[in-house]
Amino acid sequence: MGKRWALHTSTSKFQNMSTLTAVLLLLATMKACEAAAAAVKTACPQKGNFQVWADLTWQRGVSAVITNLTALTAAEVACRSDPSCVSFNNLGQTIRGEIASLTAQVGTCTYIKGVCPRRTGYTAYNHTTFSMLDGVEGARRINVSSADEVQDVCDKDPSCPSFAVLAPSTNGNLAVAGFYGSSGPVQAYSFQYNTCTYVKDGMHGHACPPKIGYTNLHHTTASGPSPDYFAYATTGYLSGVMPRGAAAAEEACLANSKCTAWSTDGDIWIGGVVSLNQRAFCTCTYVKDDCPLMPGFTAYTDLKDATTSPASRNITLSLSDTRTRCIQDTNCKGFDMLRNFWTLNLNPTASQEGMCTYVRAAGF
Repeated sequence: MGKRWALHTSTSKFQNMSTLTAVLLLLATMKACEAAAAAVKTACPQKGNFQVWADLTWQRGVSAVITNLTALTAAEVACRSDPSCVSFNNLGQTIRGEIASLTAQVGTCTYIKGVCPRRTGYTAYNHTTFSMLDGVEGARRINVSSADEVQDVCDKDPSCPSFAVLAPSTNGNLAVAGFYGSSGPVQAYSFQYNTCTYVKDGMHGHACPPKIGYTNLHHTTASGPSPDYFAYATTGYLSGVMPRGAAAAEEACLANSKCTAWSTDGDIWIGGVVSLNQRAFCTCTYVKDDCPLMPGFTAYTDLKDATTSPASRNITLSLSDTRTRCIQDTNCKGFDMLRNFWTLNLNPTASQEGMCTYVRAAGF
């Protein structure tokens, strides 16, 4: 799955093979979409008043109409000017009508209209629903008949991590305007057109919402070496707890290029992780993507193009400058960590641990 996982699943970093087997089984049994996203991930630039969904495309509703235009820019302009248009993508397509679902499609950036209104004390997730981990710590999902009432109920319930507000056109049950979770952790988030999900501040360990640049491991903690700075100087491994909790751990991991992961209980890991505990309810571990996201490009982790010769190379450029040079050259199809540039279509299918190959997504 990438150089960080390869690093900390080395048998020399485990006390025994049974621990290694447990971690490999955990990684192997993750949802197929999560596993694919960890290896191949597109960084889709944000668009105002649209929610972006990376590496996903529409499955249209019964009456929906898809229009093929010339390019991303034309599709965006057309969708913004047409009240009946609900979405566009970087392939130059627009859609009018209802979106039934989203399915995996590498390199596709889907932009959907509709931004959930802000609510004090919560983070909003557009076109998103959630399910509870039923039976764990009394977790359950409770329906509410009034959209105005659902936040008030969640505010008053200290065990409520999230609530959702459903649009009348999509909820399928006019007696249900929303629902909230109570007494336990959220099991999963999924796409649901015109539904707004709100995660309560301070409850992200229960909810485990996705974060750009990370793979989120629901209800999971990690174990690392003891917080010994001398050991870090000699081994490159360090773990510990940030005094200000999850927010401080996230900030520290973002700022440190050697950070592998952080968790909502305030833990941070530098250099690698020894083992994972999958049944740590109400704690989320976020594992940093091996390949830094580059807007407008699809990152292929631990993969290289072994068949197409690069057009040029410039080892003096930083990785950010490499991306800038490629995006400014309309003939550039992609680049890699060695600062190779391609003007022919790339085919990054050959394995090379530690390599990041970036393929330009359509329309950018």
